[in-house]
Amino acid sequence: LMSGRPLPDIWIPDSSWVLQQLSAAGVSTQLVSEGLASSPFVLVGGPAVTTPASWGGALASGSVALPDPIEDSHGTLALLAPRAEAAAVGRTDEQLAGRLVPLAQRYSEHRANGVGENLSLRSIKATSKRLVPSTEQGYLSARKTNALLRPVVPKTGALLVTYPMVVRAHPNEYIANSAGDIARWFQ
Repeated sequence: LMSGRPLPDIWIPDSSWVLQQLSAAGVSTQLVSEGLASSPFVLVGGPAVTTPASWGGALASGSVALPDPIEDSHGTLALLAPRAEAAAVGRTDEQLAGRLVPLAQRYSEHRANGVGENLSLRSIKATSKRLVPSTEQGYLSARKTNALLRPVVPKTGALLVTYPMVVRAHPNEYIANSAGDIARWFQ
């Protein structure tokens, strides 16, 4: 939606952080429900992968295939995860920046050189050490065609992604009532 295309009348974004991004860009929405559903956000890998101690450690290892955080919410959530666990692992903001800056530099170098990560969960092999950020739903869907996959939750835990429902600012009465009916049905 950051592309400038019109907002749908009723929308369930893939995470609540998108609403903050829209608000920062001056796009007005009206919250109907803070969360119609939620899903754990994990790393997914094959049998050769070891469980990282933390999200920050996983990202710093270079083994995480990071989607473009501007274009893909999985990339953004993977970058937010070390911040969410910072207090639990005793990491300061300065230490967090020290881990994320090299990651951002490495990512931007790859992007500038046209090097893209293979983010397909279906392509993970038995010997792969690669980790791909995913929701539980993404993992379960990919597992149907790749039985080698396993969720990898850093020892600090999984993030919980919440899916809110919004409508365009100042919706007409029919849209507002319909959105409310849908939200009540889910609850």
